[in-house]
Amino acid sequence: MQRTSPGFDFPFIIAILAAAPLWAPLHLPAQAVIDEPFAQAVGPLNGQAAGTGLTGTWTGNDKVNVTSDSLHYGSLLTSGNRVQPTGVAPDWWNNGAGVSPGTTLSAAGLLAPSAELWFSCLVQSFSDGSSTYFCLGNGVADGWGRMGSGGVGFRLTGGKVYAYPGNGTGGWSGPGATVPNGVNLFVGKITWGPDSSTSGSISIYLPGTDLALPATAASTEATHVIFDQATFNTISFANGNGNTTTPVIDEIRFGASYADVTPAAAGDNTPPEPSPMTWASVPAGSDENQITMTATTATDVSGVEYYFQCTAGGGHDSDWQASPTYTDTGLTPATSYSYQVKARDLSVSANETLGSSVESTSTLPADITPPDPSPMTWATPPAAGSNTAIAMTATTASDPHGVEYFFTNTTVSGHDSGWQASPAYIDVGLSPGTAYTYQVTARDKSLARNETLYAEASATTDLLASTMIYEPFAGATGPLNGQTAGTGLSGNWWGNDKVNVTAGSLSYGSLATSGNHAVSSGVAPDWWNNGAGTSPGTTLRNAGLLAPGAELWFSALVVSYPDQTTYFGLGKGAADGWGRLSSNDNSPGIGFVLSNGKLDAYYWDGGGGHVGTPTAITIPDGVHLVVGKIVWGATPAASATLSIYLPGTDLAMPVTAATAITSGIVVDQSILATISFANGNGQTVPPEIDEIRFGGSYETVVVAGAVSDPDYIAWTALYPGANLSDPAADLDQDGLTNDQERIWGLDPTSASSVNPYAVALKPAAGATTGTFSYTRRKREFSGLTYTIWTSTTLEPGSWTEDTAASASQAPGTPDANHVETVAVTLTASPENGKLFVRVQTVK
Repeated sequence: MQRTSPGFDFPFIIAILAAAPLWAPLHLPAQAVIDEPFAQAVGPLNGQAAGTGLTGTWTGNDKVNVTSDSLHYGSLLTSGNRVQPTGVAPDWWNNGAGVSPGTTLSAAGLLAPSAELWFSCLVQSFSDGSSTYFCLGNGVADGWGRMGSGGVGFRLTGGKVYAYPGNGTGGWSGPGATVPNGVNLFVGKITWGPDSSTSGSISIYLPGTDLALPATAASTEATHVIFDQATFNTISFANGNGNTTTPVIDEIRFGASYADVTPAAAGDNTPPEPSPMTWASVPAGSDENQITMTATTATDVSGVEYYFQCTAGGGHDSDWQASPTYTDTGLTPATSYSYQVKARDLSVSANETLGSSVESTSTLPADITPPDPSPMTWATPPAAGSNTAIAMTATTASDPHGVEYFFTNTTVSGHDSGWQASPAYIDVGLSPGTAYTYQVTARDKSLARNETLYAEASATTDLLASTMIYEPFAGATGPLNGQTAGTGLSGNWWGNDKVNVTAGSLSYGSLATSGNHAVSSGVAPDWWNNGAGTSPGTTLRNAGLLAPGAELWFSALVVSYPDQTTYFGLGKGAADGWGRLSSNDNSPGIGFVLSNGKLDAYYWDGGGGHVGTPTAITIPDGVHLVVGKIVWGATPAASATLSIYLPGTDLAMPVTAATAITSGIVVDQSILATISFANGNGQTVPPEIDEIRFGGSYETVVVAGAVSDPDYIAWTALYPGANLSDPAADLDQDGLTNDQERIWGLDPTSASSVNPYAVALKPAAGATTGTFSYTRRKREFSGLTYTIWTSTTLEPGSWTEDTAASASQAPGTPDANHVETVAVTLTASPENGKLFVRVQTVK
């Protein structure tokens, strides 16, 4: 079976990212990688969708607007509209816009060291001193020519053009060249340096209307082109400082060659075929608020775009678009609309066909019916998936408009699903051992968003069964006050200088012990508040061990003498010699009392102490293992129960409790924050205590601590002088238990030995897989099987064993400590650029 003890899952996750050369690179297309014809609707550019090869939307301000019709230059292929910043002096500041090319340029190899990147754009320029900046960089250009923290492009000012690299605070200009008034085509060639510390170059060309590449550049700069171009993520332009006229810009292109960025359309005076246009699918109501139609696919040597016009009913025209299919949305249910379509080519002449026949149809009637079933039902009711997650699946609902689901956690806020397409939901980040109630409803995707009635069900997260609190008193000998607390405890012990750590553990049967033990040195008449306490922080609470109805187990080794009183418990404050487990603030506490050779369950209610029923039991002198079980009430006002057990040296759980308090324990356990012990009033013999544990089961606080694995015992001999008696302890305080260090071939005495990855993940040559290596204890000694698991999302339930990778594991020759390095070849492939890997042990 699969081991579930903490640490047996590989404690590290590695990710294959898209930046790694683990899969085949994108091939450079034959045309421009980036093409921005400004085909957006007339109006502010800010927020409009970007063009081909660009991601996201344009950002800037409302002074940059899309205006109608393209700029034209010779036979250069143009389409769409154009942009013009409207702000001039004194209202010119930051009068620009930018957009991201995403990974298109880098994926095409155009940002690689020593690569060439070509760009072009059309600008209508003026000779009155106005400036325009255009660049590729890692920020948006502004009126001072600052291109984020670096960029490269050109500067048009005073009727001249300059090659222009900028470092984020200013820029350098190559020699300028005169540009005539009117529309001009600017073409740039960037050659990147071989690395980010070596200069590349930029040249700006001014082709004539024949679109031939000039023999020499108009302006070149090769001194200050020192960039880490891998950081470039923005194409931008801006007005210059003090502009009096506003430039117009159009047809931005980036590509791998001059031909890519200067595509010419042959002389074309013929409209596309067919003309008049015809319908492939006449308009038809596809929903209550939309109508869909498809034109016959037209043909033309210059390319084609389509225009759908609503001629009656008050619907919406399409604008010119590349697709022959159009869906008019935002319409009125059960209403008639009429449409016609025409096409035009992409030549300079923009030749149009005659319009098609006018066709009419109606939208569908309004939907007023919720999905089925209503009320909703559960396919799989909520159920714990772990100690922090609950999974559930609604019945798949049906509706002509489609369905989406909403899961509500009615117990706590911030855990609702939101409307989602999937009928399954996993609520994560929950508290262990806690009950949660969920409701699920569904709604259709019609205009009315008709919702079903909800279904409701509850589930409780799992408890953490492993030892969460462990105090072996492994600190140095001397006063306990101020010493670092043990595993699962937060802060330091506090009390007074009469409580000391003494060398050597108390021992009892085969119970695992380590470190030292604590002795309270003060006796009568110097016994007052002769105790110590420390906080478990939120460990108990996060493990669900303080949840309503939960079980909390604890154990401690104590020494019994006839003339002795010792209080031990969990409370809001530290115990004292009067048996108050509350730091004198009258808040309750719960634990046990050992007094004059007798042991009793003990509850402090803030006004006095209550002992167990029917009576305390006599125990002989010497070391005893005291085990307690607390079952919390269903609410803070409900009674809890306390049972105290005295296991024999065989560590078997007794059939019956030695003493118990079965009613009247009213504790709001949510306020309990301190583990403490103290001498009693009039003490004449100092008490001794050791090996304090809190957990979710008897086995956790007793049996689970025993060292029974012969390989673990043999492994400890490799580190003479190191206290490795407890597999669950963390000797070097590096976050891994001693047993985890054994399993993964690490050094338990070195806090820097925490990473079992011997060779980091790297791609396999020419393949879409990867390899890595990890260290482990030799399998013949550990008796464990190691398997390889992958996930592309890290979501619960998303892990899948890569069985071929598991089978591929090739152990190397073990070292002197029987640690072997294992090479693994993955067969799983990434999704959306990510793949996560873990190694898991199976017994």
